[in-house]
Amino acid sequence: MHYLQYILDDSDKKYPVIAHYPRISKEEILLRFACDYWVKDHKVYEQTSTEIDGIIYSIYVQHNLEEQVVEKGIVFEPNWRGVKLEFRHFHPDWTQYPVLQEQKHSSTQDVLLSLLAELHLIQGRCWQKQSTEVDENRKKYVIYVIPYED
Repeated sequence: MHYLQYILDDSDKKYPVIAHYPRISKEEILLRFACDYWVKDHKVYEQTSTEIDGIIYSIYVQHNLEEQVVEKGIVFEPNWRGVKLEFRHFHPDWTQYPVLQEQKHSSTQDVLLSLLAELHLIQGRCWQKQSTEVDENRKKYVIYVIPYED
């Protein structure tokens, strides 16, 4: 097991650790390193950088005041194994983004490939990735996409 910490990227506050995971798999660290946003305790943070220092993995974030957590509930699913992935239709003028597809994976590698891919075929249409997110409130990874135009 490995150690992951989220650090607030704020020099005035001397870069405080705002969350830590002392027993986390390297596979989950890989997934989180691939995400642009992190939702935790009804706040949205944007990743600014990542760092590896021996066995300590760090993700630096800034509180994103422009993004709001719409679904305020926290999901408790202690018996579910695997990783949930959700695709949402992004539009800069919208405050809520419709779900296009939900997936459940037993392999973190499959999810990592999806998080890193630029284009996705969903419902017979090609979509382009705009951003990715780990949503701890809802226990899933999210890929925000827009219709792909050649």
